[in-house]
Amino acid sequence: MPRIQIQMLKGRTTEQKRRLARNVVDGAVEALGIPKERFTVIIFEVDEDQLAPAGELWCDKEVKPPI
Repeated sequence: MPRIQIQMLKGRTTEQKRRLARNVVDGAVEALGIPKERFTVIIFEVDEDQLAPAGELWCDKEVKPPI
């Protein structure tokens, strides 16, 4: 049973996460030819002080792209 893990900053709505999970599974079904019932999506949300691209905490960034 394939598991797809997504890590992202907190702040998205439940509806956004619902659409993301549905679209990711649809793409995986198309790519792999496996029934959608076999997939599980796990969404991990992190706080801004738990993400450090290029070694700089997200919360310390002067300019932040929109989440």
